Amino acid sequence: MLLLEAGPDHREAELPDALRRLGQPIAWPYEWGERARSIRGRELAYLRGRGVGGSSRVNGGVALRPEPLDFEAWPAGWRWQEMLPHFRRLERDLDFGDAPWHGDSGPIPVQRSPLAEHLPYQRAFHDACVKLGLPACADHNAPDTTGVGPVPMNRIGDRRVSSAGAYLEPARERSNLAVRGDALVHRISIESGRAVGVELANGERLRAGEVWLCAGVIQNPGLLWRSGIGPADALRALGIEPRVELPAVGRHWTDHTVVTFACPIDPGAAPRGGPPLQSILRATAPGSAEPNDLQLTPWLERNAEGQLALCISVSLQRPEGSGSIALASADPAARPRLEWPYAGIPDNVRRLREGWRLAARIAQASGICSDASAPGHILDASDAELDERVALEHAAFYHGVGSCRLGAPGARDAVVDPDCRVRGVAGLRIADASIAPQVPRTNTNLLAIAIAERAAALAIA
Repeated sequence: MLLLEAGPDHREAELPDALRRLGQPIAWPYEWGERARSIRGRELAYLRGRGVGGSSRVNGGVALRPEPLDFEAWPAGWRWQEMLPHFRRLERDLDFGDAPWHGDSGPIPVQRSPLAEHLPYQRAFHDACVKLGLPACADHNAPDTTGVGPVPMNRIGDRRVSSAGAYLEPARERSNLAVRGDALVHRISIESGRAVGVELANGERLRAGEVWLCAGVIQNPGLLWRSGIGPADALRALGIEPRVELPAVGRHWTDHTVVTFACPIDPGAAPRGGPPLQSILRATAPGSAEPNDLQLTPWLERNAEGQLALCISVSLQRPEGSGSIALASADPAARPRLEWPYAGIPDNVRRLREGWRLAARIAQASGICSDASAPGHILDASDAELDERVALEHAAFYHGVGSCRLGAPGARDAVVDPDCRVRGVAGLRIADASIAPQVPRTNTNLLAIAIAERAAALAIA
């Protein structure tokens, strides 16, 4: 078995600090540097990991599971009851491992900061939510829950536990495994309708009995397009010979959109040296048909003058609409075109606006804002004023899925079938978050690992 990675390959003992510890800045060569085109000509940073372990090497360490409702649109064999064993298998929950919906012996440790150990501003956020009538939630990964409570993390201290560290590192010494970093794949080699290997950007060709594509939500569509798999007219326009007509490649990209409330904070509520993430709120926007379509997360930011601000990220978890990912060139080094429409869809804007107001009410109720009038700037603003701020200040949240969508056999809006096989190409499968039909109400860290667990079980069945 040969594992190819476009970015660097580091053994766990040799990890640079940026990849080892949470909260460190990430840049090339460990991050792709992609930009998404949003409304009004705005470009949004779209951070994706580059290196063995992918985005699990650079993420924030949040280990939230998707909710049972998130799997209702998935095909048979991928619903909540089928996926639950894979979530349990990957997990070593250090707080609730004895619960029937948790695992206690998997490779991914999951733990939470107890309320008693929360930093003052994090505890103030939690208590303000409860004061406003939002329920307390001890275990956000328990099915059918909502409210505020400690955020589950896959970390040991401040050290991130990536999929590479948890799964690949223990297997490194196997004689049937080789790992090559700095090996950008140009395209998949297809002969008589079957994937028979890959061609690297340097021209090297490698043969394989089967090819598994796990390059992620942004890179997968480009690799398929360069291989002649995708919308035929778009391929021809780039000078690529179509091999398999799959219009859904690069479409149905869904993701979270985020805005941030901020106000000055009493320095005594934010002692130095604490963890950046401890608490999270899952809530439902007023009038929304999607339960838990908002996530609010408190954190701190220090400006150039050293002043502290309480920041509360307001993330829309179930947006309307979908974006697209397309090649602008057949050159494997060229950046793809990422179209991000979410902030231009009225219902998305409305729910973000109401989430922003909720963040302001929480900050007001917390009593830790050093400028007590700051929440009023949001609470007193009109709908039109807040909608304008959403347009000018929204950002991407890097939890994209769907660009190589999973679907029932024969589904025209799908790229892979329920066995993860790419439609129309024998010997080619995809196993990562890009196959999820719709973005879940959580980050995609554990989802991507559970998909890999499910795909591995299918491969050996």
